[in-house]
Amino acid sequence: MTAEKNYEASRWRFPILGLLMMLVLGIIYAWSIFVAPLEAAFGWTRVETSITFTVMLVFFTLGQFVGGQLGDKLGVRKVMGAAGIILGFGFIMASFTTSLPWLYVFYGAFCGFPIGLCMNNNVNTCIRWFPDRVGFINGFVIMGYGLSSMILGPLVNWIIGEFGWQIAFRVLAVFAFVMVFGFAQFYRFPPEGWTPKGFESIKNKSIQQGQGKGLAPSQMLKTGTFWCIFAWFVIIHTGGFMLISCMATYSMQLGASAATAALVTGILGVMNGLGRPGMGFVSDKIPSKKTMMILDSCLLLLGLVLLLVLPGVMDPVAGTTVGAAFIGFAFGGSVSIVIGSIREYFGSKYNGSNIGILAIGDAPAGIFGPMIGASLYAMNGSYTVAFIIAAVLCVPGIILPLFLKKQDFDLAEQDREGRV
Repeated sequence: MTAEKNYEASRWRFPILGLLMMLVLGIIYAWSIFVAPLEAAFGWTRVETSITFTVMLVFFTLGQFVGGQLGDKLGVRKVMGAAGIILGFGFIMASFTTSLPWLYVFYGAFCGFPIGLCMNNNVNTCIRWFPDRVGFINGFVIMGYGLSSMILGPLVNWIIGEFGWQIAFRVLAVFAFVMVFGFAQFYRFPPEGWTPKGFESIKNKSIQQGQGKGLAPSQMLKTGTFWCIFAWFVIIHTGGFMLISCMATYSMQLGASAATAALVTGILGVMNGLGRPGMGFVSDKIPSKKTMMILDSCLLLLGLVLLLVLPGVMDPVAGTTVGAAFIGFAFGGSVSIVIGSIREYFGSKYNGSNIGILAIGDAPAGIFGPMIGASLYAMNGSYTVAFIIAAVLCVPGIILPLFLKKQDFDLAEQDREGRV
């Protein structure tokens, strides 16, 4: 009983550490801060430097996939500790950049990959300690990732202005190594069979039934439910990335100053962060199917309607800001919902590996979403068509959850045992 009470109290350290670690890992999205100094130093074009972010995104996705497999087999402490070492090395080597291939390898690959490794195991550890609050806890932790560029971005920008981009990379190297490697030493999974007090009374019974059980990745990939969740994830995120990438430019087209456009994107970022624990909290109370279908997709659709309609009936920038707030909240919440849905429908036993497979969908969404938006703008001179397409993408996002089906965890266990 004493040990159980200690676990009840001490488990709260994991989401706190997780949030702080995500603040560090999310600095990778502050890449845009380095773009202008590097282009000025070497005469590179925007197309050439933008490839760096694409490489980072691909290796980040790969890291999440590999991290899920390694974390379940080797333990999260070893995997996250190794990620801290690789990340520090990547930032150090990036500070010696003199060519584009060097930048692609050390910033893109050596920074993107360990961040993916760490993110998967960070979230997986935290939600294992909180099977009674899966949605809220994973949203709370991931919120740090979204807020990082707002909190640490200005600091990095100041370092670049005062000391140069090389020093900024080296400061990030030390900071990332100390924080990620150091925090990793406190991570571990809960004892097998442990559940928190009151777990039997949680409202979402699917979470309860999947505790300590689950479908292995090979079993999950054979279900139609996984592919519905995967398709929902890719569709919603393609539309979300398309909208987020053009929000500042769209605001300036409507007459906003550069400072006001930055404020609009800042509000979108804040709502993105708040949407993660907010929608996660809701998904703890009602099944993922209803959360995905009713709340997130409809909120995103509402945000798009506000973007297209409000600028015509009120101050354009104010209308855009309202729409951006709804879109940010929905897009941020979709991350919490989709991670929670994997835990709900496929159990806790292989959760890290299963989340890693799902994360593969982030790469095409992150690459093609902004690309589609930019291409449509180039053809039409307006983002209206991109907004309409993003709205159309919400329709299958509302329909797909109807096809989600509960899995028989006991039958999955018997199937694996029969094949051993």
